[in-house]
Amino acid sequence: MLVYDLKRRSEFGTLQQHEGALPPGHRTLHGHRPSHIGACATGTVTCAEFWGGTHLLTGSEDKTIVVWRAKDWAALHTLRGHKCASAAARPRGLPNSRRSVCREKLVALAIPPSGKLSLASDSSGTLYLWNLSTAKCVFRHRTPESSALRWSPDGQAYLSVHNDQVELST
Repeated sequence: MLVYDLKRRSEFGTLQQHEGALPPGHRTLHGHRPSHIGACATGTVTCAEFWGGTHLLTGSEDKTIVVWRAKDWAALHTLRGHKCASAAARPRGLPNSRRSVCREKLVALAIPPSGKLSLASDSSGTLYLWNLSTAKCVFRHRTPESSALRWSPDGQAYLSVHNDQVELST
């Protein structure tokens, strides 16, 4: 994911899981890293949401959420706890390369106006509610896969988009 400085109209850096060959003057901002446990071994950013102009949350294929401080692009927290639904079906004792591949990834993020919570949805259809103050997942709920999540302006309700339906929850 490229990060741009709009005031200077230039590219600032890249959010990625490992260092690659970058043009001179570019920075790699580390946060999502490959998982070396199990088969969920990629950190490609799949969704992002700004909050208040001060923070950015990114979700990725490694099923983590990274909280970034936008002022200096420091990775403040990594939220882990999104379980790979196929992990329980993996036979024990097999090398990681022979286990079934985790295909779920985070697909949508939303932060209410208070900035105290975050909703995250993965491709298995699980909705997660995170307390950003404690970095803990406080609620999980199975739903159809949500391609988009949005909070209401007052933070009392959220909507999720499932295929051709919009669901409003309070």
